[in-house]
Amino acid sequence: AFKSRFEARSVLLCWRWDQDRIIAYHELGESFSERKAIVDGSLFTGDEVN
Repeated sequence: AFKSRFEARSVLLCWRWDQDRIIAYHELGESFSERKAIVDGSLFTGDEVN
């Protein structure tokens, strides 16, 4: 998972090795099984990877 910002919140972008791009995210404190589809990638900002 990669940290990002969505609607002024920190979220985690989800990616799996068999996907050619990031297609889902989940809130901090939620699990991978609670991920949500990314409809508009331009709404996600920043790169919070430390």
